[in-house]
Amino acid sequence: VLAGGLKSLPTPQPSPMLVQRVRARLEDAAAERAEKQRSLATLVLLVLFSWALTLASWPMVRLASQSVASWLDISVRAAWVEVFTYMVLTWLTGGVAAAVLAWQKQRERRFA
Repeated sequence: VLAGGLKSLPTPQPSPMLVQRVRARLEDAAAERAEKQRSLATLVLLVLFSWALTLASWPMVRLASQSVASWLDISVRAAWVEVFTYMVLTWLTGGVAAAVLAWQKQRERRFA
């Protein structure tokens, strides 16, 4: 009897304002996910570009460092130390640049 009575009651409908707010939140969440995916793709491309740039510019850096080392009479024992140092400096510079860009983007969003 109770189950039959409950089935005969009308189904409550959400207010149009509630439906509009939920729809807007879902659209915002979808836009945020899409932006995160674009940011991840950009980050991957920048990492690959950074590696390619590091490897491509290494011969020039090596040539320049040997010239400077010969002027200053400095002998470098292992080339891997130079490569490691150069790579660390390159990655630190890229990391600082990425942090500054992220900070600026966050600041633009806050004031927009």
